[in-house]
Amino acid sequence: MKLDENEELLEPSTEMNRKSYKWLLGLSFVFLIGLIGGYLFVSIPDTFYPKISVQPKEETTLIGKDGLYFLELSPFQVNLNDHRQNFSILRTSIALEMNRPTDKKDILAVMPRIQDSIITYLREVRPEELQETGGLYRLKEALLERINFLIAPAHINDVLFKEMFVQQRN
Repeated sequence: MKLDENEELLEPSTEMNRKSYKWLLGLSFVFLIGLIGGYLFVSIPDTFYPKISVQPKEETTLIGKDGLYFLELSPFQVNLNDHRQNFSILRTSIALEMNRPTDKKDILAVMPRIQDSIITYLREVRPEELQETGGLYRLKEALLERINFLIAPAHINDVLFKEMFVQQRN
């Protein structure tokens, strides 16, 4: 390489080379650690990390004395439709009564729809309706009809309220 007399050959600074070399070495080290971690994460057997349950743990099947089967649903808590601008909350636990244990499979297959139907219906109930003489019975019948429609051809005999609590604030 020929240079004129006035030009000097400028060599890159060795300090800059060392800094960029350290950065490049550090980034490649981090990248290598990431690759190793990703490989280990993908290749670890299933026994090393916990299983994720698809079915809710709250739902259990109990066998009654009469040969009936009961499926307990997770508790519901909804705001009630109160036109007087009062704040009302309904908390309830429900169990479904069925004749065959095979119906549980059909019920669990559409459980999100069942929960949506129950919550949607309960949100439109007014607190006065629950205080009436036949209010709870009408609520049971309405839920029974809705759930049987969703799980057909399976069938439930009854909707059982294990607990029901209405809280009102003025």
